[in-house]
Amino acid sequence: MLFWLLSVAHAAPPPACTQIESGAAYVLTMAPGDRNENLFGHTALLLFPEGGEPMVYDWGHYTPGAIKDIVDFIRGEPTYYLGATGLNRKLKKRQRDKRSVYAQRLDLSPDALAKLSSNVDWMEAGERQPFAYHWLHTNCTTELLDRIDEAVGGALSAQHAEVGDRSAAGEALAHAAKKPLTWFAFHLGCGQTAHTPLSDWDARFMPQATYDLLEDTSLDGRPFVTQTCTLFDSDHDMLETQPPPNRDGWLALLGLLGAGAVGAAAWRRRTLGIAGAAVVGGVLGFWGFVIAFFAWFGTFAPVWTVHNLPVVSPLQWLLIPAAIGAWRTPAATWPSRLAWGLVALGGLGALIAAVRGFGDHNLGVVLWALPLSAVAAWALRPASVSR
Repeated sequence: MLFWLLSVAHAAPPPACTQIESGAAYVLTMAPGDRNENLFGHTALLLFPEGGEPMVYDWGHYTPGAIKDIVDFIRGEPTYYLGATGLNRKLKKRQRDKRSVYAQRLDLSPDALAKLSSNVDWMEAGERQPFAYHWLHTNCTTELLDRIDEAVGGALSAQHAEVGDRSAAGEALAHAAKKPLTWFAFHLGCGQTAHTPLSDWDARFMPQATYDLLEDTSLDGRPFVTQTCTLFDSDHDMLETQPPPNRDGWLALLGLLGAGAVGAAAWRRRTLGIAGAAVVGGVLGFWGFVIAFFAWFGTFAPVWTVHNLPVVSPLQWLLIPAAIGAWRTPAATWPSRLAWGLVALGGLGALIAAVRGFGDHNLGVVLWALPLSAVAAWALRPASVSR
């Protein structure tokens, strides 16, 4: 479906690395992958411990698949680890993932390099140190940049404090554009606050933003990054910086097509319309549950908000028992009344959004959900007023 397609331009990759200098510090940026857990890419620090092999330190180690870790992540309280890995082993893993790896050599004074190294290079390969991860405030990029900033006396945070055109929602939606369900979940969940422009420093939670920030940094009139090269080149590159497209038109079209299909089914045969109403309730209720789950159970606020809940509500699941009631008792009026009540709730949400100027960027959500909700209510009308 054309709605799900997004052409994302890729910048030409930096030239291949011909030499990695010992005694220097490099920031490694791994391109986004195909899976949700590596959708946003990754960042690490490359150092050269005295007398040892080049070592990669990164704040992204975790125990995959553990139910407790999944729940803790949703709650915003997972345990991640700072880990040390030999450079060759790290590159082999990225090669298996087919994700490009870029290296940026930092222009650090000997004192700054020593201060940066003292935070991490005491670790041995395979050793891990736990820390409380947070996807926005404490992750692989924020931890790394905070330590670099500390090593240079706060020069990075001071230089990049001005608000730019990045936002939490924009970064998430751009990276998830090729993952339909993930993109739609982000679009439903990202409210007005998530679309608020951030400074480049506050946007550093994304590896791409960190990469760009370092490229745009100068200290004492000199570029902070003295060399940028490609350690491993693959089909998965970083995204070209650009705002995500507006897909309101496609969402509206999907809503109209879905409503038309249910309406046509109901016009042809009442039982088909009732089945269509149940499907609408299942779809809208599921996405409403997704929003409610992250808004109420998780700690993703203010990004995960309840701004779409009146329009796409878990209460839409009530259309399923309403459809069963309309099928068993064709003349019953309560299924239709319940369904029109849900339409009124969605209309209230649309009105609130309109008064706010659709600051939540949810015009497309309204245009998608309301036609489906309205046609479901019409399909559940009592048999006495059927054709």
